[in-house]
Amino acid sequence: MKRLHVAICIFIALLSFAAPNTHAQSAPRVVVATVDGPIVSVVYDYLNRAITNAEQDGASAFVLQLNTPGGEVGTTLRIIQRFAASRVPIVVYVWPRRAQAASAGTLITLGAHLAAMAPETVIGAATPISGSGADLNNDARRKAISDLRSTMRTLTRNRPQSAQDWADKAITIAESTTDEQALQLGVIDLIANDVPDLLKHIDGRNVKVGDADAKLQTANASTSSSDMSIGESLLYILVSPDIATLLLFVAISGLMIEFQAPGTIVGGVVGAIALVLFLYSVGTLPVNVAGFVFIALAVILFMLDLHAAQHGALTLGGMASFVIGALILFEPSYVPISLGLLLGLMAALGVLFLFVFRKSYQARRLKPVTGMQGLIGRTATARTELDPNDLVFVEGERWEATSEGGPIHAGERTIITALDGLRVRVKKAE
Repeated sequence: MKRLHVAICIFIALLSFAAPNTHAQSAPRVVVATVDGPIVSVVYDYLNRAITNAEQDGASAFVLQLNTPGGEVGTTLRIIQRFAASRVPIVVYVWPRRAQAASAGTLITLGAHLAAMAPETVIGAATPISGSGADLNNDARRKAISDLRSTMRTLTRNRPQSAQDWADKAITIAESTTDEQALQLGVIDLIANDVPDLLKHIDGRNVKVGDADAKLQTANASTSSSDMSIGESLLYILVSPDIATLLLFVAISGLMIEFQAPGTIVGGVVGAIALVLFLYSVGTLPVNVAGFVFIALAVILFMLDLHAAQHGALTLGGMASFVIGALILFEPSYVPISLGLLLGLMAALGVLFLFVFRKSYQARRLKPVTGMQGLIGRTATARTELDPNDLVFVEGERWEATSEGGPIHAGERTIITALDGLRVRVKKAE
């Protein structure tokens, strides 16, 4: 029995030596996320989820491909804080060519453990602006700039003095720079053509993740994309000024149709849904209050024109007010509104209102079509000789009739001209 125990122990020991070391042999993995657009709250939710998954999966690094014209300061600071709390090295890569990390994108790039840029890209211009579409003034401006300068000094404390000086100018005088200049100043760590080139160049670099030093192992790393979920993608689409303006157009058109023709249901439901989505958009984007005033004025003018005796002038004024409001509503917008889209919407709005006005005008001119009054103007056939009284046949019924303008022979067509109690007055149809 003792020999059997010894044999079993030797067999187990041999198996343990022969078993592959999966941890040692497993290739490192890098998670790649992409943000292409303004920095808004849904971007933080997306990055927070992606980084958390990378931490749980034991990824070697997290690469953020960034192309942004800017965004909300509050969301930007939350993203930077998430980078600082990450257990995975964060690499921000300004990509693709001709991309930019402007405004909030500058802080996000410098908030990573490593910063890289693709050729022909731009970084900088991080001067704060207000959500009302203008530069901050006086005390508010000084406070905002002071706060961001302090944040920037914290982000660049381990970079050369030249990088710190440039970062300060990016906040105070909106200075920006190219990838090559940024590398010379020490603002970024390297320039890479694409993600494989990036992983090759950062391999072996030491970064401080939290309180611990980490050495990047990315040369032979596999990559996996962490994309936005369907819900996040839909919400991110709504932050486009073009989409917001389109939603506003649909909301106004649908609600106006429902107001003009109550009971159509479809116009009211579609308009209400579009209005809710539009309100989400304006709650995410920086808006100009004056833009809302012009849009409200446009709606009032449209409503007045629906009940005006002469249509056209108020509608044209409403369209002009809508265009002005839409142009300044999201200014300065991170993604400028398409003028072509705006003009197209105005043309569609003009056609819609002409159609609505025409139908409304025609409806007002129509005679009653129900009850006895609806018989006036109808064609009736004489059943017998009308000289001047007898019967006519109209709408499947016989009516007592009185002829106007002479006798009418049986079978002749007549026109009902008036009602006299339960008797109709008719004349020969020409």
